[in-house]
Amino acid sequence: MEEDSWPDADGDGWGDATATAVRGCSPPAGHVANTEDCDDGAAAVGPDAPETCNGIDDDCDGDVDEGLLLPRTAPRRRASRPDRRC
Repeated sequence: MEEDSWPDADGDGWGDATATAVRGCSPPAGHVANTEDCDDGAAAVGPDAPETCNGIDDDCDGDVDEGLLLPRTAPRRRASRPDRRC
């Protein structure tokens, strides 16, 4: 049975949804049977990647730096001052 596959340029196991699918009995070299990679030029980015405070959507969920706090570089001066989000 033939199935579609998509390029995986960064080799992280997640395919590029913006690329043209290839149809065949099995994915050719450099292709995978999914389209879940939101940045196929960065192997550290994919649905199973942890979100980090870096201004990009590391885990491909459509949100950037969700739920992360900025690291503190100076001691807190007021106890009532909330932590800042990324």
